[in-house]
Amino acid sequence: MAEHDPSVTDGASATDASKLKTLLSILKRTVGVKDLASLRISLPAYMMEPIPNLEYWNYQDRADFFVTVGDYEDPMDRMLAMVRYAVTKELKFVHGKVVKPYNSILGEHFRCHWDVEPLRTDASGGFVPHQSVGNTKPPTHLELVTKQPQDHDGCKKRVVYVTEQVSHHPPVSFYYYACPDAGLEMTGVDQLSAKFTGTAMRIFSGEKNQGVFVKLTYGVRAKSAVGEEYHLTHPAGAIFGLFRGSFWPAVTDTATITCTPAPSANGAKPVYLRALLEYVEEGWLSKPKYAVEGVVYAYEPDHASASYTSVRKVPSDRVLVYIQGNWRGLLTWRYKDEKTTHPLIDLADLEPCERKVRPLEQQDELESRRIWSGVTKAILEKEYSRATNVKIDLEQQQRDQAKARAEAGTNFVPRYFEDGIENGKPKLTAAGKAAVLDELRRDNSKDMPLPTKN
Repeated sequence: MAEHDPSVTDGASATDASKLKTLLSILKRTVGVKDLASLRISLPAYMMEPIPNLEYWNYQDRADFFVTVGDYEDPMDRMLAMVRYAVTKELKFVHGKVVKPYNSILGEHFRCHWDVEPLRTDASGGFVPHQSVGNTKPPTHLELVTKQPQDHDGCKKRVVYVTEQVSHHPPVSFYYYACPDAGLEMTGVDQLSAKFTGTAMRIFSGEKNQGVFVKLTYGVRAKSAVGEEYHLTHPAGAIFGLFRGSFWPAVTDTATITCTPAPSANGAKPVYLRALLEYVEEGWLSKPKYAVEGVVYAYEPDHASASYTSVRKVPSDRVLVYIQGNWRGLLTWRYKDEKTTHPLIDLADLEPCERKVRPLEQQDELESRRIWSGVTKAILEKEYSRATNVKIDLEQQQRDQAKARAEAGTNFVPRYFEDGIENGKPKLTAAGKAAVLDELRRDNSKDMPLPTKN
């Protein structure tokens, strides 16, 4: 267990220097460890952001891009819409700082929802994001393939989220999203692994994390897409600047988006599309470039083309669209045989959309914000010793409960999800379905804002 840094006193903010000193003292003992998630490392409270892990690692920073995936009749428009969503699902890392949320305890769960206005297209066949945008410049006008306007009459759509921590060692959580009005369901398993290389912290998906699974259901506008599924894999991440005293995150490795088309109603040949996004590796001493390049190409099921791992391995005769740009700024797309590029998305325009969370008195005792409310209150009041002590008590309760289960010969049983995983796609229990329905029906009159530090 990491010791509380004596240089940080109650009532004083922790400096980056003191945080760095504590962090490096911990990390230097972990060089060569295959997976830091397997270690039982407890950080002092002053190094943590006052937000639960299950709330922090959600994939709806831009739920407005998510709900419009099924709007388009053209398969390429839907794939590009999914690429837009994929690069916004963790928008917090584009504008935000590197933070450490609370570690989840076994059985902890979190629920929330987003009410978003879908993206609108205009007569020119493009659209401009209008929700949660920055004020420095007018948002970039984004272009579609088919240039067909979509009118949503300004009606907001609700995306609901339920997640539960189902394992503590290793840390694993299940999650489920739904937007019935947009005909979208999304599910998956979260498990992060980490390794300290001596110059950077590397973060990647754990073995149970098979990516994100999105299914288009009967609520989608493009009725020909009902039953279509997308499988998104996560890129890796890294934290540089540990020895400069100024942390900065980088996205690395490759992310894929594979579309399994819906069965054709009229006998037409299905269109199998797959996207590859390669994030250029940053040198730990070099100036960050944040570059990304990618392709959308035609693949064949049960063929090598369904598992290409890099852009250069994709034969040119399969490539349909090229993607390039900056994952903190503008990404563009173009057809293989044209020179003109079209704006796909500009991350610099966007801020995370607001999520809605019930007040503490309406939450279950194992809901994230209620569990960690004592730690959060102490951190916000800059009483770091008290925050650390409350955190230690919670961790000891977990150890006591684990010991009691071991002595009784019983296993933990999740509440909202069925025990076990089928192809990386968790299934809701009756209680989980009820929680989703409750979140869909609730009003926002007493929603709870995210606590922030002064």
